[in-house]
Amino acid sequence: MKKSIGLLLLFVSFFFVLTNNMLVLADNITYYTVYSVKKDGTKTQIGEVTDNYENALKLMNEYNNKVDDVAVIYKNEELVNAYYGMVKLNSYVLNIYADASLSTKLTYTHGEYGKDALFIDYEPKTDTYKIKISGCVGYINRSNASLKPISSLATDYVTVINDGTKLYSANSNGYVKRTLQHNAPYIYVEKALVNDAVWYHLKESGIDGWVKGTDVSEEIIPYTNTFYVRFNMEDNNKAWDLYHYYEYGNNKVGYVNLGIAPNFMTKNKYYYSFDGNYFYDDFIKMLIDHKNNTYENSVNKDNPYFNYYLYLPNHSLSSYSASDFDSFISINYNAKPDKSYVDENGNFTKPLESNLSQLYGEGKSYFETQNEYGVNALLTFAVSKNESGDGRSAIAIAKNNIFGHNAVDSAAFKNATTYDSVKDSIIAHATKYVNAYVYPTGYYYNGGHYGNKGSGMNINYASDPYWGEKMANRAYLVDISIVRRTYTNKLENFTAITGQDYLSNTIGVKLSNKVVEVKKSASNDSETLYTLNNKYSNVVVNNVPLIVVDKLEKDGKYWYKVRTDIGLDEKGNFTENKYNFKTSYGYVLSDYLYVSNNQPTIKAESFKIDQGSTADLLKYASATDLEDGDISSKITYSSNLNINVPGVYSVTYTVSDSSNFSVSKSVSVKVIATSTPVISATDLEIKQYNNFNPLEYVSASDGIDGDISNKVKIVSSNLDVNKVGTYQIKYSVTNSLNVTVEKIVKITVLSNSKPVIYANDIYVNKNSTITFKENVQARDLEDGLLDVNVLSNTTDLSKVGTYDLTLKAVDSDNNEVTKSVKVYVSDNLETLKGEFYFNTLKWNNDTNMLDISGSLAMIGIDNLKETNIKYYLVLKNNSTSHEIVMPLSRYLENHPDTVYIDTSKKYLETWFKGSVSLSSVEKGEYTLYVMARTDKYETKEVISNLFLKPYTRKATDTDGRGYLFRNDNYKREFPMELIIENTGLISKTEPTHSSNMFNTFDSIVIKDKYLNITGNSFNMGVDYNKNKSVLRFLILEESVTEKRYVYDVGSIIGDELSLKSDDGLSKARSWYKTDGLIDLSNIPKGNYIIYLRSSVDGNDDFGELQDIFIKVNQTVKINDKTYTLSVNKNARYRIELNVK
Repeated sequence: MKKSIGLLLLFVSFFFVLTNNMLVLADNITYYTVYSVKKDGTKTQIGEVTDNYENALKLMNEYNNKVDDVAVIYKNEELVNAYYGMVKLNSYVLNIYADASLSTKLTYTHGEYGKDALFIDYEPKTDTYKIKISGCVGYINRSNASLKPISSLATDYVTVINDGTKLYSANSNGYVKRTLQHNAPYIYVEKALVNDAVWYHLKESGIDGWVKGTDVSEEIIPYTNTFYVRFNMEDNNKAWDLYHYYEYGNNKVGYVNLGIAPNFMTKNKYYYSFDGNYFYDDFIKMLIDHKNNTYENSVNKDNPYFNYYLYLPNHSLSSYSASDFDSFISINYNAKPDKSYVDENGNFTKPLESNLSQLYGEGKSYFETQNEYGVNALLTFAVSKNESGDGRSAIAIAKNNIFGHNAVDSAAFKNATTYDSVKDSIIAHATKYVNAYVYPTGYYYNGGHYGNKGSGMNINYASDPYWGEKMANRAYLVDISIVRRTYTNKLENFTAITGQDYLSNTIGVKLSNKVVEVKKSASNDSETLYTLNNKYSNVVVNNVPLIVVDKLEKDGKYWYKVRTDIGLDEKGNFTENKYNFKTSYGYVLSDYLYVSNNQPTIKAESFKIDQGSTADLLKYASATDLEDGDISSKITYSSNLNINVPGVYSVTYTVSDSSNFSVSKSVSVKVIATSTPVISATDLEIKQYNNFNPLEYVSASDGIDGDISNKVKIVSSNLDVNKVGTYQIKYSVTNSLNVTVEKIVKITVLSNSKPVIYANDIYVNKNSTITFKENVQARDLEDGLLDVNVLSNTTDLSKVGTYDLTLKAVDSDNNEVTKSVKVYVSDNLETLKGEFYFNTLKWNNDTNMLDISGSLAMIGIDNLKETNIKYYLVLKNNSTSHEIVMPLSRYLENHPDTVYIDTSKKYLETWFKGSVSLSSVEKGEYTLYVMARTDKYETKEVISNLFLKPYTRKATDTDGRGYLFRNDNYKREFPMELIIENTGLISKTEPTHSSNMFNTFDSIVIKDKYLNITGNSFNMGVDYNKNKSVLRFLILEESVTEKRYVYDVGSIIGDELSLKSDDGLSKARSWYKTDGLIDLSNIPKGNYIIYLRSSVDGNDDFGELQDIFIKVNQTVKINDKTYTLSVNKNARYRIELNVK
């Protein structure tokens, strides 16, 4: 028993040894010790060591904590808590969590970019710190940071309290070294009393001297490199900007200029904030507030500050233009560099001239991208300038990548994305990067703004806690630079201290972490478009901004009309990636948004006005704005007012302030009847040839007699409805008091095209069946295809002879036209074989006709001068098989030699020639034949140019119709085809080579609403080497209406085409790629032919995209339409797109 008791005492003594009233514990036991840490570093224990954290916490909290004397808690030998403290984050990536269990991640950060965080609390159960950095309040693992009690940072300061305070070289009679900034704090290292006067020795970076005690106030301030100051860096007393200083890396200090500082800040005074919204002039008060989860002691507790560019949603409009950007860029740069400056490893091969930049001439690209995808052009421009070194980086030059997309540090140049053009880079930045973060449907959405670690893109986009501020800084500096440099041209002469875009929108911010709904209309019962939170996260962030454009009342509640973070069409449906600024609006209850900008007010009351008087409605309203003052000149209005008719009407006035915050007000207008009659008639536009009764378009009223329209008379008129022009009609009316008034109106007669009947003489065999209307068509410029009716017909198909057929067509304006043609009925003829020889086919611009000649031998009979042979040109419609027959002449004199010899018959006169008009031939595609007839025999052979003799390929008549003649190389007969386009050909330039244009593809697919094609387009005999500048367009042409949709697809450098081209010329730039360029979602229904047009060195040609292997067959659905890609084997294997 004694032995057991001895062992027990030995065991207890192993853990506890009581020495000098201090409890000392072994390493594997947790114990807590409370100390006071003073400014000089002295550490004094408070109370006894305890194994209960709550006891230690109570001791710490009860201590009289001050800035220079702070109670702290040590866990064993490690500092874990401080009543007032900051933490220094480690220089690696670390996560911040929503809860102490570290289960829900909020964001991530990196001590290399932002070192200081505000210490709020310690959680002993999980050994975690609760901190605040860049607007984010959350928990981190204690091992990721080191805690610093504020007293260890406490430093002796003086604050300058008088303007013009001097810094002297000595403390009595020294010389003046400089003037100190009013309200600025300075560190002092010595305090001296000289001749009963107190002096302070100031010593810090750039400062070493003495200041009089009467010019300063003494205080102890925590020394930190993280603070804000309203400072004038340019010393021009104009640009008092807000500068945010912060510590990063290994005791490094950076700063960001955030633009115009808020008015509640005193110049040169230090302010503390770890969110950039609420500011403190006392560090301790800030710590107290954050421990109590309030902003009560902040200098702007009722007026949070939201930096404009930091909280401006990316889906916003810049008020600049493409030419503004180009003018700004051209101040320093006037050309683009070529790829020769950078080798394949990203090294510069030679010095880059100072005038070269990839940004040159790209102003249009920024604004076209803004207008289509909704991402603010100025914000995009500012980022690209920063990321590409003003468009002069190796990645920008070699890869057209002006944002450094995918340029990860390990192999930046190798991994960076390559784009076909700078514009492609801008589009990709908007669609694949920015929109991925600012669309509410996206995984990374926390608001549409740059933001910080509390809200916005910065939460997930970058580990740098101040990335959002840096981007806001770029936008602000570019904005003021464009104004200063572009509009004043000289920095020293500038008068503006802000840019053109700065504060051009009103921003409303959701302050709370409540889930706020954005409604389709101003009603709680309306459809919810989306909510201001990330739908993939159970954490709801606060400080989410929206652009506010109006405030309105409905059913006793006030609503803000806001620009949505997601694109909407006119029906309020989401538009993927695309953004329409005219339709993308929603509504949020006003209680949910904090809006610092005041809505303008309109002063207007209902008023009366005399009938028939001149109404200047703007003089009845005025507008003021708290920030902008009198803005009456900006008022616009809409009204249903008819000044000529007594009654009550409404006028709605609208005005917007400089931040585009709008307000509207409606008032009533009463038109008072007078004893003077009023004629109501307006200038008109009418169509040519229409019946027009001038009295149908005029009315008159009188305050006493009422409606006196039946008394209106025409005093004079020079109107001629059959001639295009401008005319006048003078009306008059007299009331019962014998008061007469007159009014002159202008009538403009517009051109109204009459229909055109496309019909030619008809050749038929006796006793055949024919429907005359199927052989003709009529078309009108305004109405398109029209019905054709037979007005008269003498044809008897049972008898050989020549007959008359008269046709009629009427358009929607009752313009009627007729056309007469002949019908030739002949006996049935025996068909003979023929032998065709091509001679000429040439368009005659003087006669507007087609000249043709050749030889067609009727084999089996003598072809002599006395043989009664008649020749005809036959156009066979490839779709309907209908044939149009046009007479030709025999070519009996001075024709070429006989081309066909047969010993059984004589073929001495087989030649034909003629000039034919194609103006009466309807648009379409035709195969050309020549037909020869005698009284008994008939021969018809296809026109083919087997020997590739020169002929007219493209022609345009005086009406603008286009005619394309080409060989169909995919048919054995090698037939000549004619394609007629009413709206003209895509290209009118004659090809230099006899071959048709080659248009093929490597890949073609409809993906994500885009028609993506990689292919080549070229002509034989044309050089497309990689140094050539090639213009190339893809055209979708609706086959019936000829409506064309043209896309610039440019050229890329691809493989040479030795198997396709044997002309010995390079085809490297015959390649193109359309990925992401051809948006099919807005293409109307119809059947489209796909054409390629390529132009280089004056060679300009077009042709169909073809698939001779018949591989293309795809059907997809986009929204409510079905898109089918297929091959038309009957039309030269061309690829067609059908939209239903």
